[in-house]
Amino acid sequence: LAFVLIINSVVFSQEKRARDYGIDFGVFKTGIDNSITDIEGVKVGHVTLNYGKNVRTGVTAIIPHPDDLFRIKTPTAIFIGNGFGKLTGYSQIEELGNSETPIILTNTLSVPTASQALIEYTLRNNNNIRSVNPLVGETNDGRLNDIQGFHVKKEHIFKAIEKATIKNITEGSIGAGTGTVCFGFKGGIGTSSRVIPTSLGGYTVGVLVQTNFGGVLRIGGENIGKKLNKYAFKKDIHKNADGSCMIVIITDAPIDSRNLKRLAKRGMMGLAKTGGIASNGSGDYVIALSVAKQNLINSRSESSLYKPNYLFNRNNRGLGIDLGFNYHVSDKLLLEASVLDLGFINWNSYTANSKLEAWNYEYDGISNPISIFGDGSSVDFLKEVLEDSIEEDLKNNYSYTNESYSTALRTKIYASMEYIVDHNNFISLSLYSSFVRSRWRRGMGVAYNYHLGNFLSATASYSIYNRSYSNVGFGVSLNLGPVEIYCLTDNVLAFGTLNPRDNFLSDAASSINIDTKKVRNGQIHFGLNLTFGRDKKEKPIDEEDENRAKSVSSDSEKSKEGSAANSGSSSESNTPKRTNYNSKGNSDKKQKSKKTKNSKSSYDTKTEKKKNTRKGELKTKVEQSAPKSSTVRKVSRKL
Repeated sequence: LAFVLIINSVVFSQEKRARDYGIDFGVFKTGIDNSITDIEGVKVGHVTLNYGKNVRTGVTAIIPHPDDLFRIKTPTAIFIGNGFGKLTGYSQIEELGNSETPIILTNTLSVPTASQALIEYTLRNNNNIRSVNPLVGETNDGRLNDIQGFHVKKEHIFKAIEKATIKNITEGSIGAGTGTVCFGFKGGIGTSSRVIPTSLGGYTVGVLVQTNFGGVLRIGGENIGKKLNKYAFKKDIHKNADGSCMIVIITDAPIDSRNLKRLAKRGMMGLAKTGGIASNGSGDYVIALSVAKQNLINSRSESSLYKPNYLFNRNNRGLGIDLGFNYHVSDKLLLEASVLDLGFINWNSYTANSKLEAWNYEYDGISNPISIFGDGSSVDFLKEVLEDSIEEDLKNNYSYTNESYSTALRTKIYASMEYIVDHNNFISLSLYSSFVRSRWRRGMGVAYNYHLGNFLSATASYSIYNRSYSNVGFGVSLNLGPVEIYCLTDNVLAFGTLNPRDNFLSDAASSINIDTKKVRNGQIHFGLNLTFGRDKKEKPIDEEDENRAKSVSSDSEKSKEGSAANSGSSSESNTPKRTNYNSKGNSDKKQKSKKTKNSKSSYDTKTEKKKNTRKGELKTKVEQSAPKSSTVRKVSRKL
């Protein structure tokens, strides 16, 4: 981070910054405003007290995010470079790793007043609480200000919070920096931001400082303090060396309190690069916060775990309806049609609205650039001047709010034809259309589906959509009864995973690099399907099955057969009913049954009958058609 922002020092709030004078720092790009407010949702407010001969002080308020800071706490860490200061709230933040109030910067003797104001401010919306941890930082502006006059009041704290906006990039002698001195020059409030490259996450880091310290001023590595003959230790080893610096770092990277502490330590490196020395009487503190939405801590949550607010935020509600039907033309062909995502979402929290008003910009050129910029001005330099001029004009027509809004779901219409090759393989052809940005976009695709049993299936697809012809999709689903878990994408190529040049042959091959600007189409879906109303299917009984026992019948002929087969029976009612497993030899049995129906069987005949029954083809037939366990169940006890 470029810490030159601390030398932006003029007596009044300044209109130009170091970059306006051609002084560039670092290698990363700045945010839109090169300010801590480039982090989404961060607001800054100032109250300046500058009157009379010796009142030069004020208040600066930093609000990390737009929600109730006490209920939705912010991961925070504090690093102490040199602890000669009066920072409040440190011990609880060190213990719990989060903060619960705005950050207030003011002068040393106004810390108790600011703390009391923060407590009252928090109680306004949380009147049933008994503990508040106010976070107040300070520097001593007693050289230019009547610090013992206690000119900062509670109403000034409230006003700074109320005036806080997301576009406040005023620097210099303003707010808490009104009476500060830095390197023997006028100090003040400074701010800056940097955007990390997309390959490293694309996050933004913003800094705000209250400068009131000593040392030897350095700009871009040059010893400016010595060249100007104004630096610490020039006359006396202690003179003008002491002071303090409050450094506030905010990022949208999802960093926990442990890594925020590591980030805060790097802030002291920035202080050193400007020539600061963290002298004995200096209170140098770095406060680091992460406002990534998935990192914010909801104190009302019953869970002790952090949950991403996009997935579990109950304030952003909506309604969605899917409609569809299918028709079996034959056992092999299935027709389907559906309308998906009919509905809307109301966004009430963690909202961001950016608006750019229409405007006209006229550039008449520079008639004599040498007279303005000096000899040796290059075309590239003049190009930068033009770009900066356009950018500055754009900022004046740009606005940012956190108001609630509603969005419609992306309605989709599908029509498909599926051909069933066999039990495990399916081929489908689909036509579909989706409503995006007030217009319908059409496409078509072909897919192959494979089912591995009844619990796992996979699909591969190729589609043409929105004039894009390289959409290769893949998906898997796990069927657990009434619950189906699925994950699929319609364009694997869009997410860079199959781009060997960028992801496997480059220097950064250890990570997957995705250039979102090159992704024309690409969706990833992950979720659950819950199936209701599924009927339990019963296996149909085939009455002609020779291996299945038939129901009891009153038919006289079947009774006769049963009596003949069980020749020891004395009456029809005691005749066991069983399946005749032998199709072969049935006619012979019937004849024997007729002959012996009304005659008394001899002992030899009865014995012979049993032997024929046991040794006949019945036993062989059962062994061939059914397992042994089922044979025991299906054959009558006498056999």
